[in-house]
Amino acid sequence: MTKNIPYLSPKSEDLRLIAEALKDGNLSGSDANLLIQKESIPWQKVAPHVVEDKGWWLDQIRPKRKPASLNWKIAGWNSTISIEVAGYHILIDPGPSAPVPETCPDLILITHAHYDHVGGLDAAIKKYPDCLVVMSNITAEFMKMRGVYNYAQSSKLMRLNEAGELRGIKLRTHRAGHLLGAVMFEIEIQGETVLVTGDFAARKIGDCPGFDFPNIDSSILILATDEAGLGSFPFADLRFNHMKFLEELYDFGGDRIYIPLQSFGQAQEAYTAIALSQRAGGLSEFEEVYFDESLENVTRVYERELANQDGIWLENTPIWRGIPPKNGIVIASEKSAPDAAEYTLKTSNIFTHSSWGECMALASWVSCPQIYTYHGSSSSLISTLGKMGFTMSFPNKE
Repeated sequence: MTKNIPYLSPKSEDLRLIAEALKDGNLSGSDANLLIQKESIPWQKVAPHVVEDKGWWLDQIRPKRKPASLNWKIAGWNSTISIEVAGYHILIDPGPSAPVPETCPDLILITHAHYDHVGGLDAAIKKYPDCLVVMSNITAEFMKMRGVYNYAQSSKLMRLNEAGELRGIKLRTHRAGHLLGAVMFEIEIQGETVLVTGDFAARKIGDCPGFDFPNIDSSILILATDEAGLGSFPFADLRFNHMKFLEELYDFGGDRIYIPLQSFGQAQEAYTAIALSQRAGGLSEFEEVYFDESLENVTRVYERELANQDGIWLENTPIWRGIPPKNGIVIASEKSAPDAAEYTLKTSNIFTHSSWGECMALASWVSCPQIYTYHGSSSSLISTLGKMGFTMSFPNKE
């Protein structure tokens, strides 16, 4: 295994202090308390890094919100959620495995543009062309690039932290992290509120800022747990996550590398990991890092939206088609991969979903009395939250 890989330190003093206290990606409860109390680092920054100290989490119990009095019927299929309450029907993230509803939903909400969250949207709109679809403006931009969505007359685009009322349903969006444009939806009906997370992350992914800790009075949290296993990847610390991929990259050998990835979110995260190593003096033998032409339009949106942050995204990131040039790295979509096996690095070490600590931090902060988990399962997460007094539930499959 490669050691001493160059990697740019965080610019934030808070994150540097947290990183210095980490042991194998984890922060102990005692170190967490020191950082919060002695260094005055906000709880929201520290908590996602605490993984293996369940006792610390039991001390973080906050007063629970008022339980729901309405009959919220919540069903789910992988990444898709269906909510029926008080005569309203809301469909969230119609994925490819979800059935098309028997009746037209009042709203279809899209948290972000990944296929497992929108792969069933075309079928739903084909059956119900007048259904109102709600998403962020950046999500709509990504979906149109991929040819998934083109229903401008039946859509409502919302900005981050925007509130509105549509067809008698009050909505507010919150930044979710995970992918540029991804949002959580706060849904209010007859004075009761539910928060649906979709995929999220507290740490930066592809240099996209992590989720906002929402200050809301919500009765139910519908929490996507994804890869959130206790003591397993991902963690809240970027460097610790990136090292597994960078070790593969450094050990791969050769004078050119082609990296095909499953999603454009993974592609942006791989680029960020490489950039953070190169800008600390690493991978100097590679003169350029390119995106495959299939990712050009998405890359330009990241440049436009994130260019003024940490300097990861600069203007006119180079684009390449086909086999990588000498002394070059090409990041691409799996679907566009050329026949270049000798240059191809296939990796499973790009992490874009929430960690165990990030899930715990969000659930503890929102402090809804009832939590539904979906889109993955973590017995240790469910057990710990149950011990903290949350009523844990799972969406039905109806």
